[in-house]
Amino acid sequence: MNLLLKLIASALVATSSVHAVEKTYVLRGSVDNEDVLVQVGSNCVEGSKDGKRTVDDLWRSMGEDCGDAFNLEKKADHEKNKKYPSSQNWKTDAFNECARDGVDQQVQKIEKDCLGGPSECVELGETAAELVVKDNYECTQAQANMHGASEPTDYKKECREVAYGICTGYIPTAVKTVCRNPKETLRTNKELRELQGKCEKQVNKMTGKGGDELKFMIN
Repeated sequence: MNLLLKLIASALVATSSVHAVEKTYVLRGSVDNEDVLVQVGSNCVEGSKDGKRTVDDLWRSMGEDCGDAFNLEKKADHEKNKKYPSSQNWKTDAFNECARDGVDQQVQKIEKDCLGGPSECVELGETAAELVVKDNYECTQAQANMHGASEPTDYKKECREVAYGICTGYIPTAVKTVCRNPKETLRTNKELRELQGKCEKQVNKMTGKGGDELKFMIN
């Protein structure tokens, strides 16, 4: 009987050791100055997941509209600072630090999905060109008509730069579109250059760069 009990006890110890290997631990000093093992891995993993869920919930509340992608980071930072502050509890700090990283990672993913390809940025540039023409060009026939409106990659910056180029090239077409006259043409190169020179400011205004609120939504 004693031999059987010893065998059972040995099996339980072996099983516990196997499960212990699956967890992440860190050595910390106890109040009695004895070294104790404390599980920390799960706090970080769960924190990262929670941070990503926070951004997903925020993005859904914004309608998951890529026209809002330029504004997502600012709103996510507000949620991050409110929901995951520093504390005096090491477990909470581990969770919150990883949650903040999760927020940043998910924002980056959404920005890449929305702004990493050309389609959204081309539309932004074309619309910026139409707004530049509308506000700064007098059509020969007044029939203007506007239709509905190793470091991480900075997708917002890249998209703006694409839109700058699209806008400058699209100005002559925007003149015809805004004036609703396929024969409308700019009268001088100077006039063209002046309108093209307003593209960067117009794109920045539409995307909230420089403190302006994002006013334009691309559908």
